Amino acid sequence: MTLEPPVGLDSVDHIQQTRDSYAQLGYDSYRWAHEPEPAAFVRQTKPLAEAKVALIASGGVYQAGQVAFHHKDDTSYRRIPTDVATAD
Repeated sequence: MTLEPPVGLDSVDHIQQTRDSYAQLGYDSYRWAHEPEPAAFVRQTKPLAEAKVALIASGGVYQAGQVAFHHKDDTSYRRIPTDVATAD
């Protein structure tokens, strides 16, 4: 199994990009989250059809017209409606 990206696909090393950006801005090195213990999972108590489900992503995704995320310690979130076109 190869770990190389497919031919023609440009990959981005976001970790190195963050390190370089912080260095250029004169910030201390970014402190990456580290949790040695795995997250605790609990068995759900009701059927999925009756449960409320939320999807949370850490990709910094926002809709056209919304304020972009700041790259340093931005813990805010954006609501993206389900009917928004992918291009937006």
